[in-house]
Amino acid sequence: SSKSCIPCAPGQYQDLAGQASCLLCPAGSFSSDVGLAACEPCPSGGFCEEAGAATRMVWEACRAGTYNQEEGSNSSLACLPCMLGAYSPRPGAKSNATCEPCRAGTFAGEVGLDACVPCEAGTSSFEGASGCDPCEPGHYAANRGQGECVPCPHPLASGRGSVTCAVCKEGFYLLDSTAETTVVFMEPTEHCKLCPLHADCSAPGAILESLGIPRGYWRASNLTIQLHACDLSDHCSGSSSAGDAQIGDSSGDAAAAAARGEGCDSGHVGPRCEWCAMQSQYFDRAQ
Repeated sequence: SSKSCIPCAPGQYQDLAGQASCLLCPAGSFSSDVGLAACEPCPSGGFCEEAGAATRMVWEACRAGTYNQEEGSNSSLACLPCMLGAYSPRPGAKSNATCEPCRAGTFAGEVGLDACVPCEAGTSSFEGASGCDPCEPGHYAANRGQGECVPCPHPLASGRGSVTCAVCKEGFYLLDSTAETTVVFMEPTEHCKLCPLHADCSAPGAILESLGIPRGYWRASNLTIQLHACDLSDHCSGSSSAGDAQIGDSSGDAAAAAARGEGCDSGHVGPRCEWCAMQSQYFDRAQ
């Protein structure tokens, strides 16, 4: 009987004449018809891992966050990741044009992401960022995902990376240190007051109870803003005496602490530090 030629089956090919068998389509290609001399490359945007594929249904799309612009790929390694600061939400992408920069307030800190991550409160980011930056002093970001930090309302201040503004700026002091931070933020001018004459509010965060009092001045209590010049006494130590008294108490030297009036050098008490702490002594204004 005469011999006849048998066409190659789907998934096979033969590009040479006079051959006794057909070849399997290599991975990355397929043939869906019979009697083909060549296999068709798998489409871009994905890959075909199986050899001898008889249909393009074996094609697998690159996952979201990656892309592949080449045809005939046989591995997921052919899918390239979107760069830092970018993302791609769609699988099967055929080019890096699908990688979009992260919007301001979000970031992509690693390659191949399908979504950007919102910045935490107290930080912000620009478009296409790979990370978030903490807010600078004097600014805040109350919510996640903010594209920029907001300046503190006058006369409030904040530290680096703040989510609100809860302290008074330099040159001002907080009238009531027990006030809730939300209340201070909503009514800053009601709570932050101009620094009293001669007091030191040169750093943000000053409060009435701990106003900086320079040497040579005295106030009756830490709840008053009236500072008095010590014209007849050079024993007014200013606000530093409070710290000295605490050190004396912690060491057990209660007598030394009792002999020092608030804002006065040791051995002096009373208004403008013009009284002697010991009954056996008297204050000589001539000295």
